[in-house]
Amino acid sequence: MNRLMRFFIGIVLVLTVQSVCFAHSASLPSSAKTKPEKIIDSLNDIPLRIYLESPDSARAIAEKALLLAEKAKYKLGIGRSFMNIGHVYWSQSYNIIALFCLDKALMELPKNQQRLICDAYNIEGRIYADLGDYNKALQSLKKAENLAKGDPDCIAETYGERSLVYKRTGKYDEAIKYAYKSLSMDRMAGDKADEAIIYGRLSGIY
Repeated sequence: MNRLMRFFIGIVLVLTVQSVCFAHSASLPSSAKTKPEKIIDSLNDIPLRIYLESPDSARAIAEKALLLAEKAKYKLGIGRSFMNIGHVYWSQSYNIIALFCLDKALMELPKNQQRLICDAYNIEGRIYADLGDYNKALQSLKKAENLAKGDPDCIAETYGERSLVYKRTGKYDEAIKYAYKSLSMDRMAGDKADEAIIYGRLSGIY
């Protein structure tokens, strides 16, 4: 998709987010006005728990959080909201819109939020892989890896996505190597769910 079309989609997305969020704002509880950051954080905790069963609801909640965060000038909330919206769009295969949202998230997330930024680059890498742009996928995953030092859970995800890229490009030795690296980090982090995903990936590679 060319740059002009991507820009157009970005404008449409922003207008859609604003219209949906303003529609919700009238029904906000009064407590939201006293502690906006707490309400925003609570809203942003919800989408990743429900996006598989209810993607439209997950996106609406993230959009509501975005409006509140923009009003409060709460950069962490803005970044997380865009990240959640992007994640939901990716799950629905709207990859170009998802990339636009993740770009916005990376612009807004405070520099001290290394784990969130790492997660954003991991998701971005996966989206580029789904689009077949494996060079950009590896560039994003390299940025995630640089940020993930000291965080076994995040680096496990980075290695897992690298394994997928190498599997799709036929570099099976590299795919297996990074899958086992991911498993090692998953065990260190105690992430059984991701371990199961990587074992499934190894089965596919073999």
